Amino acid sequence: MNKLDTERLVKFLGMSDSSSDGEALTAMRMANKLLREAEVTWRDVITDPRVAERQVFEAFVHQKTRTHAARYGRPLRAKRHNPNEGRHTDSDIPEMLTALRQRRHEMGFLMFLAGVTEQYRRVGYLTTSQLNAVRAAYQRRG
Repeated sequence: MNKLDTERLVKFLGMSDSSSDGEALTAMRMANKLLREAEVTWRDVITDPRVAERQVFEAFVHQKTRTHAARYGRPLRAKRHNPNEGRHTDSDIPEMLTALRQRRHEMGFLMFLAGVTEQYRRVGYLTTSQLNAVRAAYQRRG
């Protein structure tokens, strides 16, 4: 397996948000080419910490934040946690997250899945809305 050039991957992912469809498509094609050259898949990048550590995800979020600030003149902020929303530590959460990582998903859901998996590892719970989204996707797996 060749080394994945994560800096270029993050750059191409940031460019994929371009308002120009041609530029966005070219950026995604270049990102896919990087993956092929490194002999990895999107699933590997999103779910396998040996291929792309947390830095890839953080660099992507940083790039998206800068793009948003440049476009709208204000920084992109994460949603604040609602203190009234529950914190769930259900015993079936690890099983659902593992099962979902084994399936094919759209890129947006893979990013969501990577984020909630990281949060669950770090703090040991999911919010009610996160748990509802994970459960719904798990039940759809058919």
